[in-house]
Amino acid sequence: MPSASVIFCQTLGPPLVRLADGTTPTDLQWQKNLALLVYLARSPKRTRTRDHLIGLLWGDKEEAKARHSLTHAVATLRKFAPGAVNSTRTHVRLSDSGVTLDVEQMEALAARGDYEAAARLIAGPFLDGLRIDGASEFDDWMSAERAYWQRRSVEVLVSESGKALSSGDLETAEQAARAAEELDPASAVAVRALLRALALAGDRGRALATITAFAERLKQNGETPDAETEALAARIRDDRTLRLQAPRSESRRAPLVGRSAELDRLVGTWDRCRQGGRGGVVLIEGHGGTGKSRLADELAGRARLDGAVVTAVRWPARRARHRGSLARRAGGVAKHHTRRRAGAGVVGSDAGGCRRTTAAGRGGRRALARPRVPARVGGGGTGRRPRACVIRAHRIAAAASGRAG
Repeated sequence: MPSASVIFCQTLGPPLVRLADGTTPTDLQWQKNLALLVYLARSPKRTRTRDHLIGLLWGDKEEAKARHSLTHAVATLRKFAPGAVNSTRTHVRLSDSGVTLDVEQMEALAARGDYEAAARLIAGPFLDGLRIDGASEFDDWMSAERAYWQRRSVEVLVSESGKALSSGDLETAEQAARAAEELDPASAVAVRALLRALALAGDRGRALATITAFAERLKQNGETPDAETEALAARIRDDRTLRLQAPRSESRRAPLVGRSAELDRLVGTWDRCRQGGRGGVVLIEGHGGTGKSRLADELAGRARLDGAVVTAVRWPARRARHRGSLARRAGGVAKHHTRRRAGAGVVGSDAGGCRRTTAAGRGGRRALARPRVPARVGGGGTGRRPRACVIRAHRIAAAASGRAG
C-alpha cells in the first residue's frame, strides 16, 4: 500500500489524480473514481449520502450493483489515501486535508495577489474531456462547474496580464491575455486585455485583427462587441503613434528593462487619479539617458488606452531654475479646476538640457495652458466635483538602484 496520505487533483484541463509522492495510479484515473473524488471535494462539507452518489454516477444500474460499485470506488480511494475517505452506512466524506484540488489552490493564490502562480495552474477547461455515460445529473453539475471555473480562470489570467502591463512585461501580458481569450473566445474582458498588450507593444495591426476576429465570432451568435470594447478598439484605430502595419516580431518595441517598480508606481498613481476623481503629479528625475522619457511614454500610452487626452511639451534648459516649484505650480492649476474630472501629469527633468512633461486628462479639453505650467490636472467636463483635489508628487530616481522617495 502506498504511504502517501494526500491526493492532488488537477481539474483545470485534462483531469489527473496525483499522489504526494508524484505517482499517478491508474486506478485513480478511472473516470468514475475521479468523478467521485472531485465531486465530493466540491460538495458542501465534502459530504454526500450514499443514495445521492449512487443516483449521480450509477443511476443506470440495478440498486444492488450500483451500491457494490460505490463501495468498490470508496475502497479504491481509501487504498491510495488512508484516512482521506470516511464512510458510514449512509454517508461518504472526504477529510479536509486528504484531498487538494487545483481550483482551491488557484483561489488561494489569487486572494494573495499572486496571479502569476495562480495562472500557472490553468491548463484548460474544468475536467476537460471527462465524460461519463448514463450520468446526466453529473453532466449537468459538471457543466455548471465548468462555466464557473472558466469565468474565474479568465479573471485570473486577465489580472496577471494587467499586473504584467503595470510592470512593463508586455510579453507576459500578451501571453496571459491570449490564454484567457483561448479559454473563452467570447470574453470581452479577455479581448480587451489582449488589445491593450498588443497596442502597448506597438503592434496596431494585430490589435485591429484581434478586434475584427472577435466581432466575427460574436456575429455568429447574433451579438456585437460591448461599448467598452468598441471604445478601446476605436482609440487604437485613431492612435497614429502606433504602427500602421503589423511589424515583424524582431521589430516590435523593445521591452522595458530595470524599471518595473517605477512604472508600477506611475501606473498606480494614474489609476488612483482615474478611479478616484483626484488630481496627481509625478516627477521623474535622473541623469540624461537613464530612461525618463521612456517611462513617461509608457505611462502616456496606458493613459491613452484609458481614454485620456495626452499632451507632451519640451522646453529649454533656461527654465531649469523653475524646477523646485513644479509641484507647487501644478497644484495651483489643479485647485482652479476642481470641477473637472481628474487626470494625471508626468514631469521628467533631463540633466542634458531639457525637460519632458506629459499631461493626461480624461476628456477633450486642453491639458496644458502655457509652457511655464508643467501639467494641468483636469479634462473632460462632467460638472461633478471630485471628492478632493490632491496633488501626489512622487520623486522617482532614475538611478540603477530604482529607489523612490
